[in-house]
Amino acid sequence: MRSLRPRERRRGLTLLELVLAVGLFALLSLAVFELLEGTLVTWRKSEVRRNQMETSTAVLELIARDFQSLEGGSRGDLVVEWETFDTNSDGGRETVWPRIRLVRQASASDAARVALQTQQTVDGPDLTEVCWAVLPSREDGSVGTLWRGERLVHGGLSASAEAPKPSVSFFDASYVKRDGSVAAGSLDELTGGMLWFQVLLATQTSSVNDGWTLGGGLEDAATSWDAWRSARPDETRHEWNEPPSGMPRVGEEALLPRRVRIAMEFEDPTQRLRRTRISSYIAASDVAITVDDETRVPKVGSYMRVDAEWMKVKSKNGRRLTVERGARGTEAEPHDSGARISHGETVVREVIIPTYREDWKL
Repeated sequence: MRSLRPRERRRGLTLLELVLAVGLFALLSLAVFELLEGTLVTWRKSEVRRNQMETSTAVLELIARDFQSLEGGSRGDLVVEWETFDTNSDGGRETVWPRIRLVRQASASDAARVALQTQQTVDGPDLTEVCWAVLPSREDGSVGTLWRGERLVHGGLSASAEAPKPSVSFFDASYVKRDGSVAAGSLDELTGGMLWFQVLLATQTSSVNDGWTLGGGLEDAATSWDAWRSARPDETRHEWNEPPSGMPRVGEEALLPRRVRIAMEFEDPTQRLRRTRISSYIAASDVAITVDDETRVPKVGSYMRVDAEWMKVKSKNGRRLTVERGARGTEAEPHDSGARISHGETVVREVIIPTYREDWKL
């Protein structure tokens, strides 16, 4: 008789081993997901920063070319002034933006381009008027939109009755309206998302080699300019419209600054939606605030804006920040819980005015 061998037992996974395997797979999947998510977040931040830098660089290059081409003769002109706006419709004027009007030299190609855009006629190279203005955004008044316009100083209007640009000079008293806006259709929109735009100007006595400082001294930089000293910047609108100290008398030529410093700060619209907010009400005198997410505030020493007020970050301890209130020419004001914190990348450009190039030993 043939003996029967015991049936061989098949080896398989026990329930405990299966649970451990599933758990280990879940941990590995979570680690891979977090690594991928972190990489995507870093890539998105880098992409946003790159886009902001490209926009800022392009704008700075354009405005630098305008300043470098300033006309300093008897037909030249330059007005740098500050305008305030009521962005939250409370009857106050809490937001301040600059406006720059200048006369620049134009090549034949520049004159032809401007003539085509404005439907003017031109007989050859001439001068053009340029106006830069930051106006409150239609979607969010606390954010600025940058505009620029250009027109021929000498050149008759074409016969077209539908000229897209008004014939009035940018320097005409009727060009700027009472509310701080300008003549409709005179400017073209360049970009939005502007948080900060500063213009500083070096007078004949300003000392800026070791840094730009604001104040009433002869060595300080100016925040406004009037090439013919005709009191065009309105001092009642903002303190930055006060005339600089030690300005010489104007002769037969326009008085120009020796050097200009331009600083801009933009915020990408997609990043704006991800910004953190303050966690509780803060009074105008508070210097400590709490935020929802401490990872979404700028580094110590940087600036951030809540509503229309700028604050400088002095220190960070978790979600609690210590700040300097009323920075960048704004006033400290109360803010409700949930107010958004805005900030961006600051880009700076210094421009030397060619008229004074020899003075700077270049």
